[in-house]
Amino acid sequence: MKLDIRKKDKQVFFKQLWMAEQYNKLKLDPEIMAAYSKEEIRAYLEDAYSKRHISNGRLYNNVDHSNQILTQEQFINYYLNLPYVLTDYATFYKTQKDCVNISAKALETLGKLRKVNKKKMEAAEHGSDEYIYYRILQLTYKVLMNSYYGILGEKNSIFYNPYVQNSTTKSGQTLITTAIEAMEAFLANNVPFEDTDDILTFIYNIKNEDQSESILSYVDAPVSKNELKAYLLEHSRDHGAKVDQGILDEVLAALDMEMLTRCYYKNNILAFLLKNSWCTSRLKEMLKYTYAESPDEAMKPILDTLRDKVMSFVFYDNLYEDRYKRAMKDMRGAIITIDTDSVFSNVNPHMMSINAALGLDKSNEEQQTTLMNILINIVTEALRRTMWTLTTNMGLIDEAKPTINLKQEFAYKRILLTQNKKNYAGIITAELGHLLEKPVLDIKGLPILKKTSVPKTLRKQFTEIVENDILKTPVIDLKKILDKYDSIEEQIEVSLRDRKVEYLLPKNLELIENYKTPEQIEAVRGTLIWNALEPENQIIPPAKINLLKLDCTDPNDPRLEALSKTHPQKYAALMKAVFNYNETNVKVDISRFGFSCIAIPKSIETLPEYLLPFIDYKSMTNTNMSASYILLESLGIYTTEAKTIQYKSNIISI
Repeated sequence: MKLDIRKKDKQVFFKQLWMAEQYNKLKLDPEIMAAYSKEEIRAYLEDAYSKRHISNGRLYNNVDHSNQILTQEQFINYYLNLPYVLTDYATFYKTQKDCVNISAKALETLGKLRKVNKKKMEAAEHGSDEYIYYRILQLTYKVLMNSYYGILGEKNSIFYNPYVQNSTTKSGQTLITTAIEAMEAFLANNVPFEDTDDILTFIYNIKNEDQSESILSYVDAPVSKNELKAYLLEHSRDHGAKVDQGILDEVLAALDMEMLTRCYYKNNILAFLLKNSWCTSRLKEMLKYTYAESPDEAMKPILDTLRDKVMSFVFYDNLYEDRYKRAMKDMRGAIITIDTDSVFSNVNPHMMSINAALGLDKSNEEQQTTLMNILINIVTEALRRTMWTLTTNMGLIDEAKPTINLKQEFAYKRILLTQNKKNYAGIITAELGHLLEKPVLDIKGLPILKKTSVPKTLRKQFTEIVENDILKTPVIDLKKILDKYDSIEEQIEVSLRDRKVEYLLPKNLELIENYKTPEQIEAVRGTLIWNALEPENQIIPPAKINLLKLDCTDPNDPRLEALSKTHPQKYAALMKAVFNYNETNVKVDISRFGFSCIAIPKSIETLPEYLLPFIDYKSMTNTNMSASYILLESLGIYTTEAKTIQYKSNIISI
């Protein structure tokens, strides 16, 4: 339901709108209109309306602290007849023209400063010192803007307002899920009809669009009733199991050639572009030109015309009220992943289809970039219109609506996704539509590649695997990757036996008194043990350390007896520090953990020889490798855990 009706002077009520919309849907079926009078249909709709379940809620005024109980219908009528903005979490705001929001102005200023520095970053050479400088600046402004959101939920802050905070969170979810479903519909035709009413709503909405221009002027052949019926059922949940085909036949029989064809091409972008010579001829003409950061001047009028026709005849301007559920549960065909404020769409199927239909050379990177940018230009306009419709329904004034938008930022040649949110790696080939001279490796999250808690040597090894064996190789060779995993596992054990420190586990050690239960912290236990064994080279908290896992928990372990003979002073210090021998005043009791770890100062380049018999090689190998298994799982190789050791679980033969 479009809410620009609020611009009218007279009062409007939800019931009137609902009754009118349902009646107009019924008018699609001529047999129903012939069989029943207007009064009978109205009585039927009145009865259906009265049987709806309506909840009550509390409307709280954050300004004067008044509150009242309203039904859902009263709440909607309240919104329809007042010039408020309605955001998620059922929160009302005054519009920008009716009230000055100081916080919003401050955020707007930070946003403008970020935009200035972001443009300077984009103008600089990718990866240069200038690029990095402006990137840091624009990200600093981004952090400042995000920090405001954080303090909204802090009760001690003067900005504390849980309504604004929850409204921000929920509105973000709405924006992302709206973008997901808009892209799924427009790019992949992947938002199935749930039932007969869904299809009738679809036809009703299309019938109420501007039809000043006929689609028949741009297609090679009109669509028949049977073709449209097959199309609608194919794009219904469970192939139309909940669709009443009798009613559908009656409705389709009443549509003329124009409407049958219009309905068929909605959300059917590849069919419109490739089945009709009017479109293919314009695609071929545009691909003679270069489209990097902006379309060539000679191309622009052709692109504008094609985009206009796609918007008229393919773009379906509809907001799905169940978009959150669909985004969470349905298999996706266009959106491969999302970030906080980004959606990653896959245009490769469209590129491949157009390449095949037009006989293009896929190795011509400049032409392929032009084709990709043509598609993105059209998709961006679809998203702009979707967000305009959403913000109209929310009640934003026209001047504020362009604030909500999505634009192209990066193009990835290949991207590795994982089961963890914000953990991915990809090869960027274009930025803001411009083909980069050299592809750039982009890594987000992925501790095995980015986190300082992973040994530097290991990060380097797995970065090379991701970049060379997964992202840049034409064909991913699983056997080769698994062989490298096995080789790294062997290297870890060999390195430790050679007393090297490259695979020790980096840890941060805080002041011991800062820990509530210090004995449970490996870094604390390890430091206490090291300081007891090496009093001349003590670790002074706070400090960065390396951790080595050991496997001696029994004070009667034969290895300790052997240590007592080769290093009697070390043995005595160890038994006192770990097992409390001859110790009456124990400040931090670590005896139940035994000699299970030791901290190594960063300055140490070679492990003490006396530690070799106690090293837990399996645990060190598994701990080092554990963060890397998420990469294998993305490639279809899963792991299982047995006694804290992870094993690859679904390998048959490779």
